[in-house]
Amino acid sequence: METGIFKWLWRFNAFAIAFAAMLCTLGAALLLYEYWQTRTRDRYAVEVVNVTQDDDPSIVEDYAYGMAERLSGGDYLVPLLLRQQFNASGFSKTTDSNTINYLKLSPQGQEAWLFEGRGQLAMNRWSIKRPLGGKDTEIVAYTLEVVRKDTNRDQRLSDRDRKDLCLLDAAFSACTPVLTDHDSYQRVGETAETLTIAATRDKTVTLFTLSIADQTILHEQVLPAVETALVTN
Repeated sequence: METGIFKWLWRFNAFAIAFAAMLCTLGAALLLYEYWQTRTRDRYAVEVVNVTQDDDPSIVEDYAYGMAERLSGGDYLVPLLLRQQFNASGFSKTTDSNTINYLKLSPQGQEAWLFEGRGQLAMNRWSIKRPLGGKDTEIVAYTLEVVRKDTNRDQRLSDRDRKDLCLLDAAFSACTPVLTDHDSYQRVGETAETLTIAATRDKTVTLFTLSIADQTILHEQVLPAVETALVTN
């Protein structure tokens, strides 16, 4: 009787050990596969600019012009794009489609850059057309978000950083921020002469009414904190 019990226990232990060894082998194979994928594949991101020193040998930067477009006044607007390739944690990464400046060209050969230098990331450009609801509309202004600082300290300029909002005229003359240092901007309303933006900073939402012609703030209103909406009477 005892011999039968010990034999059964021995077989059970042998099976358990074999099963555990198989699981360990399978787990090790999965880890090696993930490690191999991480080591060999390129990682790709858009609208992300790594903040580095100019002499950093781990990053290769390429500049190129994007597609030109004609402004309403006859000038041409050409984006300057930055592409970065760099090594991080033993594998290669690539960032692309990063607009860092705009070049404006006139038919007479004059040229002007929107920003000084290349230390910013421009993103989320939207055109404002008037008249509202009309068929023959034309662009009267633009909004453009600009990341100027690495506010979250991850050594990158990206949508996760605080942004400024510029309201530019139809000629794309200058990018003077009308709103600054917010996490996000959202267009929520407009009239013939104004534009309403919901700007968020640290979960606080403020509605700004902007004058399209003057590029100034006409009115602002801070929305109640979300927590107050959850309080029941």
